[in-house]
Amino acid sequence: MFTCHLGLVFGSYDDNKKIFIAVDGQQRLTTVFLLHWYVAWKENKLSEYLFYLKRFSWDTRSFSSQFVNLLLSGELEHIGNVEDAIKRSPNYFSIWENDPTVKGMVTMLKEIESKYPKDCSCLCDHLFSDGCKIKFDILRLGKNTDRKTYLKMNSRGRSLTTFELFKSKLLDRYKNSFSNKIDNKWLDFMLKISNTGNKFNDPDIYFMNFINEYSYLLLNLQKEEKNHTEDYKEFVNAKIKENLTDVPFISFENYHAVFDGYVETFEKTFDWIVDNYDQIRLIDDKFRFSGSRFYLDAIIKDNNPNYSHRAKLFGTIKFAELTEFRKIEEVLFERWTRVVRNLVANSNIDAANIGRICKAIDKIDDSDICLYLANTGQLSAFNEEQIAEEVIKSKKIKENECWESRFEEAETYAFFKGAIRFLFPIENGEDWSEYEKKWENAKLYFDENGVKDTECVKYRTDAILIKAALHHAEDFWRLIEPKKCVFDNEPNTWKSNILLNNDWKKAVHQLMSGELDIDIRDDDCLIYKDIYSSSLMNYVSNKQIGSRIRWRHSNYRALYRERSRYDGIVLDDEQRNPPIYRNRILSELYKDKKIKSNNKIEGCDFFNGWDVVFEYQKYKFLWDDEGNVFLLENNEKKKVSDNEFYYFNVGGISEINIFIQKLNSLISDSDQAIKG
Repeated sequence: MFTCHLGLVFGSYDDNKKIFIAVDGQQRLTTVFLLHWYVAWKENKLSEYLFYLKRFSWDTRSFSSQFVNLLLSGELEHIGNVEDAIKRSPNYFSIWENDPTVKGMVTMLKEIESKYPKDCSCLCDHLFSDGCKIKFDILRLGKNTDRKTYLKMNSRGRSLTTFELFKSKLLDRYKNSFSNKIDNKWLDFMLKISNTGNKFNDPDIYFMNFINEYSYLLLNLQKEEKNHTEDYKEFVNAKIKENLTDVPFISFENYHAVFDGYVETFEKTFDWIVDNYDQIRLIDDKFRFSGSRFYLDAIIKDNNPNYSHRAKLFGTIKFAELTEFRKIEEVLFERWTRVVRNLVANSNIDAANIGRICKAIDKIDDSDICLYLANTGQLSAFNEEQIAEEVIKSKKIKENECWESRFEEAETYAFFKGAIRFLFPIENGEDWSEYEKKWENAKLYFDENGVKDTECVKYRTDAILIKAALHHAEDFWRLIEPKKCVFDNEPNTWKSNILLNNDWKKAVHQLMSGELDIDIRDDDCLIYKDIYSSSLMNYVSNKQIGSRIRWRHSNYRALYRERSRYDGIVLDDEQRNPPIYRNRILSELYKDKKIKSNNKIEGCDFFNGWDVVFEYQKYKFLWDDEGNVFLLENNEKKKVSDNEFYYFNVGGISEINIFIQKLNSLISDSDQAIKG
């Protein structure tokens, strides 16, 4: 049975009467009382547990108190539902129905009744046992201070914020640690960052956000390897409550694993962030990729920052620890920020592996991360290829620090985002003499939108880079099938599918070295030549973005986007049985002006669409993607009978004159049927 935690109840003790007086949380306590009462009444055990139930009362409201006394009288019969049982009592007064508290209690009893399991007779003993799973925290005020403190914390009738309740519990447990800072230095910092332009946000919310994110990361670091999705939900729920208190929130006990034994570290960490916030922001601004957000602001201000922000936060915390929380050494922190940025940007980080990411960062034992990687290279959890790249770059920087600025320039260029290993030598041990040439070509070929055009060369429009990459590719079919290679000029396509893909390593090397000329090889199959040497890629890469070579109907190849209903280019294939020559046949007829077709792709000998419609001798035909050619009438397939059409299957026809004869036969058969 799961535990139901009802949050924190705020109030004071009367030591003389030995009672607790709730100031905040009355509704939750009343709900718990009504649940216990109903189950005891339903299971005929009210007399057995009446001693415990009589400890609850509404002494400050007469009608409420009277109603509770009725429930505890033991006189309610088990006839009908609970509302009927209450209202049939001779001691029930209809005037109570005007009291909102009584009305609320009756409504809650009806709701409890609707949820009570049928044929249940054992719930009562569980509820009244020491093992009851319903729990809550108590914030207890000291003697003679309850009203003063409550008014201070709850001024103008405002509900206590989650942070105020948390802070009270925190300071009560760790009162000698940072009680002075939390309402001075740290509060001043939160006030500063919460005042953005004309909009002012509650600094307490930001403070609670940071504490929950910090707690979540440390719990992931401390716990055994597993998915902490439920832990994450719990902390996020606490973040988005903002000013609500009369709802469940994270029990303070859940923070003990973070703060017990780590209070001093937390204090030093937060002091360091407060003292260095402006410089951290400046350095992050310098190295942050376009479209990204400053991770500290995301952590503090957002209800749900992404895992990249969390990983960067943990990296910053680790750097502070390695430098013994001294003032930031700019060179070291810039280097640290750059490397962590690259690793985070090129790794998939989520709830399942954030713990491993934190553990990997935690094992770094040198604040000079390049020196650490150059000497040991021990890092895990991040993308393995990116780790290897950072190790190589770190070793080059160790040899000559001039390489650092060169790497930095390339990492932030276009869409590369830290991954530039396609500029390196193709094999380990080779010299780096071609790095500069590759880098100059990278600037010539690419920008933030992917492949770019220049005034003299239309790299994008004419698909020059795609065709060159395909021409240089080794084991062509293994690279592009099944559905492996995307044919377009988009940033993600080039970064993930080509530049960083080891299968394309040699082709990319030739491409980046400037080898863009394409020599058509006579031994290439028809499909190969059609793809890299024709103007087909010009159209596909710009008009049908996201297209791949796929099997159509599981028996021949076509170029199309996933789930495409209309756009698709059937590829001629001389090696298929029977072979396909649709594009070649129609293109020759089109050039000789024997047919017209809106499906013709301008600039190349290909036709777009699963069904190609063309006009021949003022008759319309449809060539479908299964090799059938139909005669059309009023844009519909013309019928011979109810279940038969005027058509023929192309099969392996490759000669134009035979294809023309087939078309003429359909026309003749149709015309004769009309005359007959």
